[in-house]
Amino acid sequence: MSGQLAAYKGTDGKYISYIKQQAYRFGLTQEDVESIDHPRIVFIPDADIPYTTESFAVFNVDEKKTQNKEEKAIKIGKIIPDATIRKLATVLDGHNKLSDVYASEDSVRSIIGILLNDNIITPAETIELKDGNLFSPVGKDFFETVLLGSALQETTIRQLNNMRSIRTIIASAIVPLISNKNLNDYSLIPEVENGINLLYLAFVETGSVPTNLTIEGVLRQPTLGGDFETQSLRDFDKLSQYIAKSIILGQVLFKKIIIAHNSRAKEAAAGQVDLYSGQVLSKEEILEQVLKELNYVKPETYERELAWVLQQLETQKYCAVEDIVTGKQIGRASCRERV
Repeated sequence: MSGQLAAYKGTDGKYISYIKQQAYRFGLTQEDVESIDHPRIVFIPDADIPYTTESFAVFNVDEKKTQNKEEKAIKIGKIIPDATIRKLATVLDGHNKLSDVYASEDSVRSIIGILLNDNIITPAETIELKDGNLFSPVGKDFFETVLLGSALQETTIRQLNNMRSIRTIIASAIVPLISNKNLNDYSLIPEVENGINLLYLAFVETGSVPTNLTIEGVLRQPTLGGDFETQSLRDFDKLSQYIAKSIILGQVLFKKIIIAHNSRAKEAAAGQVDLYSGQVLSKEEILEQVLKELNYVKPETYERELAWVLQQLETQKYCAVEDIVTGKQIGRASCRERV
């Protein structure tokens, strides 16, 4: 009735302008909307809908009462069924990067369908999560946060939500990370969370994407009453540092590292002896072995690299930034002076 009155009085201009701009969300074009003097979006069900509280809830969503999307996604991640994660994993496994998933209409359609069918989201929520046939920025944030919640703690997820590029790297590897979570003593999840915390401290300190240089800068900062020589050993063990440096290698490489570690960790957990050492390897030994063989991070050069970084921090106001894979210098960034 109010819509009819607005049409009669000619005061429905803002409504018409809105549905012109958002026509694609309703499967229409601007030309479709402009072909009618006073258009209205109406819902036409293709089947009888029961008069239940659940049915009414779908159409009476009060945005003022809905949870913040991030908060809701974090909570969903903690309770999402393993069966749902396995279904999502089948979609993710078909792509190396999340950007490939987001560029695929079929993949986005499958993800939305899984979340709907498993009652993770409601039909009303899909409008905000989608932009045409792809995810909207809100949808990407929501999806990644839900994935992360299935493996990581809430504090870690909040840190990642402030570092979007790092969050995407972790979310891309969520399937092997979930498998890793179930490896008991060989699980890297505590070190992954600690490594993310290290990256977050570097991010807060510099306001930019963490690099090897800024990571080492954080490691050399003493806590209150501490000193430079014991800081990294006390707060960030070497395994967590390896993880942090593995994460900044990017989506494809980090995922490959976790997959390789999982394969060998399962063998070690079953008591299989390493052919070279003749012993069952620890998770640190397995990760070092993987990193060395893949030639991404060389543990044997760690002390030499650290000495170089410390020299830069002590003697230079500015330091060259290098590509971690190729070694090519790609710019210059401020280095914090040692206090």
